[in-house]
Parts: sequence; C-alpha cells; structure tokens
Amino acid sequence: MSGRSFTLLQLAEDLPVLYAAARAPAAQESDSRSFWTALLTAWAQLSGKAIRIDTEQPPQQDPEPEYRLIRIDITADAFHESTKWRFHLIICQAKGHNARSSRYNDVESQVHRDCEAWLKERGNMPGSVYAMCTVGTACRMFRASIERDDEPWVPMWHAQGFLDADANAADPDRGATLWGALQETLARSPLPIADKSYM
Repeated sequence: MSGRSFTLLQLAEDLPVLYAAARAPAAQESDSRSFWTALLTAWAQLSGKAIRIDTEQPPQQDPEPEYRLIRIDITADAFHESTKWRFHLIICQAKGHNARSSRYNDVESQVHRDCEAWLKERGNMPGSVYAMCTVGTACRMFRASIERDDEPWVPMWHAQGFLDADANAADPDRGATLWGALQETLARSPLPIADKSYM
C-alpha cells in the first residue's frame, strides 16, 4: 500500500463520499465520526485479525460523575489470541472539520484522558493503547502508556502535526504514513491478536 497512486480513500467504496461530507463547509462532528468509523472498519476487514469497530463507548464503567457521561467516539477492539479477551487496541476521539484551532489541543487532551482512564480501570492491562485524535479528515496518532514514565505519550510519526487521510499524487506520504501507523498497531499490539476466523 505505497506509491504515488495510493490513497486511503480506495479502501472502501463509500470512503470518498464520506470524506467529502466530513470536509464540507457545514460538516458536523458526526460527519467526521462517520468517515473515521468507515475507514477503521475497512482497515479492520483487511487486517486479517479479529478486530471490531464500535462507537460511543465509555472509557470506564465507574459510576462516579467524572466518567459517567464521557463517551469514546470510536474504538477498534481486538480479541486476545488465546483467551479471546476483548481489549481496546485504538481509542479515537473525533471533532468536526470546522473546529477552532484550540479544539486540536482539546481532542488530544480528551483522548489522552480516555486512554489513561481505560488503562487505570483495568490495572494497566494490557499495558498500552493506541490513540487517534481526529479533526474532520485529519488525524494524529499516539501510543499511550501509564507504566512508562519516560514514554507515556509517543507520536506514531515524526512530524507532530495532523495528517489528512487523503493522500494524492502531490503528497503520497501522508496516507502512507497513516496506513503505516495503523499497521504498526497490529505489529506492536500490547497483546497477541486472534485471527479473523475467530469472529
């Protein structure tokens, strides 16, 4: 999945339409969520692994007010190879395309808090989780851990900025970088993932 003609929008038939809707002047947060849910679903189907995409999940089951109303926009849940235990591989928070620049920091803080809450509730099992911060069709990804003080929040690509999901001939590395990061979550999963046949 590399080369000048590669674009993530080729992964599924509906992605170009959802991408356009998420970038439209009147786009809402729900348009961004729909796009990223579809893109992650296409990736999961191609992965060969037991991965399920869900939306609107709480980071904790804690009844305290701090967590009761919080929802994670999208999760990519993997199933452990031997125990079939279901765990979050990727936690994603999405904001709309027209979000103010300050919302870029907001979404990163939000997903960081969600990753930390999820890991803490499970006694830091599985040890780490991947985070996606999306604004419209742009994305940043991190590897989050609460046991590594030296590396609690590690960017998945060297450039710290957001990358748009659509790679075109003018800049093919953007989509290739994002695709590579998604593939890395499989290769460096904190737990071994069951094959797709389990589902």
